Amino acid sequence: MVHQFRGTLVVLFLVLFMAASLVVGQSYAQDDAICFDQTPYCISGRIAQFWQQQGGLPVFGLPITAQQEEVIEGETLQVQWFERNRLELHPENAPPYDVLLGRLGVDTLDQRDIDWNAFPRSGPRNDCLFFETGHNVCGDILAAWRSNGLEIDGEPGFSIDESTALFGLPLSDEQVETLSDNNAYTVQWFERARFELHPENDPPYQVQLGLLGAELLQAPAPEPPGAEATPTEEPPVAEATPTTAPDPSRPRLTSPKIVFQAERDGNREVYIMNPDGTEQINLSNSPAADENPVLSPDGTRIAFESSRDGNMNIFVMNIDGTDIRRLTDNPEDDEDPAWSPDSTRIAYASERDGDKEIYLIDADGAAEPEQLTNRADCTHPTWSPDGNRVAFESDQGGNYDIFAIDVDGRNLQPLTIQSSHDRFPVWSPEGERIVFVSDRDGDDNIFVMLSNGADPSRRSKDKEDDIDPSWSPDGREIVFASRRDRGYELYVMRDDGEDVRQLTDTLGDNKAPHWGE
Repeated sequence: MVHQFRGTLVVLFLVLFMAASLVVGQSYAQDDAICFDQTPYCISGRIAQFWQQQGGLPVFGLPITAQQEEVIEGETLQVQWFERNRLELHPENAPPYDVLLGRLGVDTLDQRDIDWNAFPRSGPRNDCLFFETGHNVCGDILAAWRSNGLEIDGEPGFSIDESTALFGLPLSDEQVETLSDNNAYTVQWFERARFELHPENDPPYQVQLGLLGAELLQAPAPEPPGAEATPTEEPPVAEATPTTAPDPSRPRLTSPKIVFQAERDGNREVYIMNPDGTEQINLSNSPAADENPVLSPDGTRIAFESSRDGNMNIFVMNIDGTDIRRLTDNPEDDEDPAWSPDSTRIAYASERDGDKEIYLIDADGAAEPEQLTNRADCTHPTWSPDGNRVAFESDQGGNYDIFAIDVDGRNLQPLTIQSSHDRFPVWSPEGERIVFVSDRDGDDNIFVMLSNGADPSRRSKDKEDDIDPSWSPDGREIVFASRRDRGYELYVMRDDGEDVRQLTDTLGDNKAPHWGE
């Protein structure tokens, strides 16, 4: 169906693009929809609004399918294909993230069995923008890239982050390719687009976006549209849990401590030590795997995951290792516990619905857990200090990025948009920063960014992997695990990455530290 009229669409688009004043005359309203003479498909609702607000015909092209239900990366979504992209409805997100763009640049290269990681890389160049993918964006393509973006901050023009949100990061430098018309063009690939130089056209039409949506749907073509659009259900809303005072009968920390997992006796155990690495004590003493311990903010308990009853579930114990209680009882793995700031709830990742999602549960286990996310794999939650939001990592875009969401399941916000993996987020005690792990420079290193995702900067400087960061209670230092000395050992550094000191030195791995008081 798409294959039959694709050539007509290409010609018609060039006419429309070079005579933009005619577009209004060739589109018309039909009820709440926008329809076009050149295609039988209309756009309506939030997709039509997004299409108009974020670039319209030059950026997205004409619709080439109706709005329809499709499974994208394991998630059933309402989507609509356009000549240049695919728009996906995500009503669980706040605008503008309730409409997300497909990564059609990546998808097109994958369909052709082309590994974009193998494209030649370049170093920083004058008058160009250089990205962490190792590619420059220059000249006319840079001007076209800067002229559009996903409006986020409400300020005039488009920032680098806004243009990146629309087109993604560059996957190549400029290179010559033969396109579907059998002519050679200079092109540059991005995560969501292919920019093409057409010097035969007068400015600004010498830079065009490739028809990736139409190209992807050629083989195999989708079934002809005909089904009615199915409304998407709202995500479950998590209710707030009243704050309760800590049990006075429980032992309580009298000074800051670091808990961590250590594999010293053939299995992983929960240990506790002083922040200078002294007095390392095994708390769990179990033949099972006990992992990812976290101290409660009130200084009385430790949550951790354990396989002592079969698969991984969430357990809670006193800070001296007594009174171990199972909090979750699920045949699928429950992992990555994180305490709420008032110590009344625990966020964790669970595979109970097939992929990993973030759940919230009362710390006493009295109520059923509440599902917070409903996307691709979501893991490693961390609470904002005010208890209103949870940050986590998710591979919904094909690689791991960091997101934040309100505890009622609304206002999902991507904090990193990278072709690399960004993982293990931890909110700082004052709430203004997030420390995380990224392999954007090749190996895993510790980075810090503002809590809105701005100004990421690298802190650890070793060539070996650095993972599992955790803030000191005053936010001035970061403890982390590093493979710079045989296996993984624990280190601490200032929040600027200086004054690195080793805390552990044993034969087994020491990982997943958490610093509390």
